[in-house]
Amino acid sequence: MSIQVGNAILLGENAYWMTTAPPGITINSAFTANGDVTAGNWTTGVVIGDFWKDVNTGAYGGSTLAQGQQWFNTSLEGSANINSQIYGIQIVCTQNNWSFGGCGYLNPPWFTISGIELAGTENTAPYVAGQGALWGTGSYVWNPPGDDFPVTLSSSDVSGICSSWAALPSGALNGPSEPRDDSVWQQCPNPVSWSFSVDTRTEVPTDGQFQIALSATNAAGMVNTAAESVLVDNDPVAVSFRTPNDPNPSVWTNHAVTVDALPSAGPSGVGGMNCSIDKAGANAYPSSGILVDGDGVHSVSCLAWNRAVGPQGQPNSGGNSMTIRIDESPPAVAFTPQNPGDPTALVVDTSDSESGVAGGSIEMAPAGTNNCTSLPTSFTGSRLLTSFDDAGLSGSYVFRATSCDNVGNCASTTEQMALPLRTAADSQVSLTRIVNPLQRRIVRKKVRVDWHWATVHRHHKLVRVKRGGHLKTIRVVKYVEKCVTKRVQTAQHRSRLEKVCRAPRVRVTKSLHVPYGHKVTLAGLYTTATGTALADQPVEIIAAPNNQSGAFSRVAVVTTAANGSWTATLPPGPSRIIRAVTAGTATILPSSGQVTTIVPARVKLLRVWPRRVPWGGTVHLVGQLVGGYLPPDGALVRLRLGIGSSRVTYGVREHVGGNGRFTTTYTFGLGDPAVSQPFWFQIASLPMGNYPYAPADSRRVTVIVGGHPPPPPSHHPPRGRHARRRGRSG
Repeated sequence: MSIQVGNAILLGENAYWMTTAPPGITINSAFTANGDVTAGNWTTGVVIGDFWKDVNTGAYGGSTLAQGQQWFNTSLEGSANINSQIYGIQIVCTQNNWSFGGCGYLNPPWFTISGIELAGTENTAPYVAGQGALWGTGSYVWNPPGDDFPVTLSSSDVSGICSSWAALPSGALNGPSEPRDDSVWQQCPNPVSWSFSVDTRTEVPTDGQFQIALSATNAAGMVNTAAESVLVDNDPVAVSFRTPNDPNPSVWTNHAVTVDALPSAGPSGVGGMNCSIDKAGANAYPSSGILVDGDGVHSVSCLAWNRAVGPQGQPNSGGNSMTIRIDESPPAVAFTPQNPGDPTALVVDTSDSESGVAGGSIEMAPAGTNNCTSLPTSFTGSRLLTSFDDAGLSGSYVFRATSCDNVGNCASTTEQMALPLRTAADSQVSLTRIVNPLQRRIVRKKVRVDWHWATVHRHHKLVRVKRGGHLKTIRVVKYVEKCVTKRVQTAQHRSRLEKVCRAPRVRVTKSLHVPYGHKVTLAGLYTTATGTALADQPVEIIAAPNNQSGAFSRVAVVTTAANGSWTATLPPGPSRIIRAVTAGTATILPSSGQVTTIVPARVKLLRVWPRRVPWGGTVHLVGQLVGGYLPPDGALVRLRLGIGSSRVTYGVREHVGGNGRFTTTYTFGLGDPAVSQPFWFQIASLPMGNYPYAPADSRRVTVIVGGHPPPPPSHHPPRGRHARRRGRSG
C-alpha cells in the first residue's frame, strides 16, 4: 500500500489509509516489521504517522514516523492498548512552509507499507443455535426404526466460525472444516449451518433423557455452546384385556361379556385409546368397558398411543385384540322318524352351530306322570342314541330328549308313543308232543311281476301307477284261523258286526311225572300273538331245581323250524322248573313258557343185618338218598315195617345230609320162640323241606324173627363203613 502527494497540501489536510474493525472487535495494537515502512521527500510541515481513536474517551492518538524509521509499533511507542475501533496511516500538513499557505514541495512526499499486522480483541462469543424437532420441544420424543430426528447446528460471528461440533452421549460429531483468512477481519466463513441425524434409541434404548451440546469457535478462539436436554420415551405402548365376568375367555360362554381394556405406556403417559368390535368403526374407549353380546365369535381390537412425539410428529402406539365366543342359544333337538325295522331304537338329531353339542339324555315316563326312567344314551357328535325294552309295557308313554351344548344351554323335545311298539310273541312249551300245532294251508295265487312305476295325469293331478309286467302263479302259505262274529259298538247307540279271527290254540302239557334217571323231552312253538310262525329264531332253555332256590342255568339252545316249532331233550335230573325263553328281535317282543317236571326220589336200602333175629333182637339198616340236592338242613326219611300187606311207620330219620347215607335200627318185642315170622323193612323219603324230589320208597328187605335160634355170631363183621355204627331209630 503506497500514498504519494500529488498537489500542495493545505494546512491540516491529509491523505491516509484506514481500517475499521467490525463491531465487537477492538484493535489493541499495530505492528510492522523493520523495513516494512519506507518514506521519502519529506519537507518541513509534512508529517507521516499512524492514528487511532480510543473507544472509551473518543480521543485520537497516534505516532510520527521519524526520518529513517521503517516501522510502526504501537507497543514500542508506549501504547500497550490503543483500544480503538479504527487504525490508519496518513501524510498530513501540520505547518505552513509555503507563502500561499500549506505545505509545498519540490518532490512529492510519499510512503509505502508492505504489510501491517493488527492485533485486536473480540469480546463476544459466536452465536450458536440448534434447529429441529429435538430442539425446544419440551416433550417426550421416541424413534420408530429407520426414522431418525434431524438436528441442524446454526452459528455466526463477525470474525467467522472457524470450527463447530455436536456432543452426544454416543460420541461427538465434527462440523465441516472451515478455512481461515487472516487478511480480513472475517477470517472464517459466516454464518455456518450443518445438519446430522439422531436416533434416540442409540442414546437411550428405553426411557430417560440425554443432552445434545452444539458448539462453535470464532476467529478469536471464543467458544459458545447451546445445549438441549431431550426427554426420551422409547418404551412400547401396550394394551391388555380383562374380562371380569368371564374367567376363561378362550372358551365359549353363554352370556354377554364385558371387556376391560388396560393401556400401558412409558413415562410420557397414555395419550388415548380407540377400540372397535368385529372390525367396525373405532371409537374412544368408554370408562365402563366394552360390552360384547350376541351369538358367535367376536373380535375386540384396541389401539392406544402415548404422549411422546416422533420425527413426523406422530405418537408411539400399540394395540391388541382378543376373541370372545358367545353361545346363548340352546342346541336344536328333534326325534328322527321311527325305524320300522327297529322300533325300540330312538335316534335324536341335535346340533349347535356355536359351542357345539356336549351330549344329552333320553328318558321315558307313562303319559301324564313324572315317573321318569332314564335310558342309557350314547352320543355320536350329532345324534343321541338309545333303545328301550317295551316288554311288559302297555299304554301311552312320553319320551323326552334333552341336549346341552358346551356352555350349558339345554333344550328338550318330547314324543309320545303307544307301547308296546314291537309285536307280541307267544312261546308255548310242552312236556309232550304238541298235539294241535298251527295248521297251514298252501294256496296258489296270481301276482304281477316285472312291473314299473309310471307317472300319469288323473283328475288334474299327477299320480304314480304300475305299468307293464306279467302275471305269475305263486304258492302262498296261509294259516288256518278260528273266526267268530261279534257286535262292536262304533258310536253311541250304534254298533256293527265284525268278524274276529284268531289262531287256534295248541294243547300243551305243563307238568309231568318223570321217572328218576330218565331224560326229559320238550316240545315248543314260537309264534306271534296273532299266530304267525317265527322261524329260525333261537330259543334258550333254562332250568332250576324245584327247591325254591331260583338257581336257573342254561341247559340247551335250539332254533325254531319253519312252522315255529322246536324240540329239545334234557339230561336226567331232579324235579325241575324248565323255561323256554326267547330274547325277541328288533320287531318281536321277548316271551317265555314254563313247564315243571316231577321226579321221585331214589331211596336205596343198602344193607340190613342180621336177616334172622330172635324175638327181642335188633335189626340194623343202612340207607342212602341218591341224586344229591340235599337241603342244608337235611332231608327227612321214614322207616316202614310190614307183615304181608299191612305196614306201620316206625320212625322218622331227620336231617339226612352229606352224601345222603344214613343208618337206623329196629328192636323187636318178645314173642314165642317157637314161632317164626317174616317181617319186611322199607325206607321212604318224605315230601318235606326244599328237596327237589317227590316222595318215593326203597325196595323191601325181609327179616325172619323167632323160630330157630340165630346162627352164631360171625367173626367177620358186616362190610361197609356203617357196619359198626349204631343208628338212632325214630
